[in-house]
Amino acid sequence: MLQRLIYLVILLITTINLMAQVDSIDINNEKEFRELLKELRKNENLEVSIFRKTGKLDENDNPNGLWTTYVDINRTKKLYEGEYVSGKRDGEWRMFDLSDNHGKIKCKEQWIQDTLKKWTCYSDPGKKQYEIETQNYIPLESLSSIQYLGSISSNYSLAIGNYYEGQKEILDLIGIELKNTFGNRLKLSFWSFKERIDQERYFDEGIEFKRVTYEYKNKELYEKKTYEYGELISKESNTSKFIGTRKIIYFNVNGDTKTSGFIDESNQEKEGNWFEYYLNGKKKSMGFYLDNQKHGVWKYWDEKGKLITKEKYKRGVLKK
Repeated sequence: MLQRLIYLVILLITTINLMAQVDSIDINNEKEFRELLKELRKNENLEVSIFRKTGKLDENDNPNGLWTTYVDINRTKKLYEGEYVSGKRDGEWRMFDLSDNHGKIKCKEQWIQDTLKKWTCYSDPGKKQYEIETQNYIPLESLSSIQYLGSISSNYSLAIGNYYEGQKEILDLIGIELKNTFGNRLKLSFWSFKERIDQERYFDEGIEFKRVTYEYKNKELYEKKTYEYGELISKESNTSKFIGTRKIIYFNVNGDTKTSGFIDESNQEKEGNWFEYYLNGKKKSMGFYLDNQKHGVWKYWDEKGKLITKEKYKRGVLKK
């Protein structure tokens, strides 16, 4: 197996009309590299950035095993690192922060056979900011725009004087970028500066079909709302009626309550009192769930509000 060092020189040529031309040169000989670099630095119109990429090649000259990209010749500042399997990126790849937090992970990527499946970026070391996930693939051409929006989100929020409004506007812009560039089903998650999940958005063929928002009080999740195609379909909120449960309400298309009850926080199963309603607002049924099974007396009404039947259950089994 061969060991090879590859030097990548990126040239940014700024012309009078402010257009930029970007070229790259691969060099496998250090002497050749240093001679070229010396010549390039004589040109005042060039801004030269050097990336040093190191790793191993297999018998077919494909990258294999751990590869690392550095932003300096002496290999002290990592930029990008991960594993190749027979020339294809696979598993977790890491992009490192080059600012004051140098050495800390800025973004993580999950690859399967050279297909990017998940992209997670951090506002501060260890603090998630946003994440894109898909069952298909994430087009690389869109990531630079999304990363830029994420990088300015905190400063933008401070500038307008309202953190949550600022974050919402930035997230809307990221959502627009996703609509314009992604042609498959994916999920976008966004965390607040307090490391709490703030929103989840789901896209399919460029259309946002689902959104979940989270609100907090006293450091605890207070309310969770789910929307489909812009319409509120459910709302969860804290409750003290049944220990370890949250109240949930499902809505009809007209905005009225369809069903309401309680769910176990640990497994999202039904627990406690549950009610179901007709479109006209009249009660349809009422009863109790124990461990996600009907338990005790259940009552059923017709659309005019007349009681039509009663049933008695014991842990999901109808008693006669």
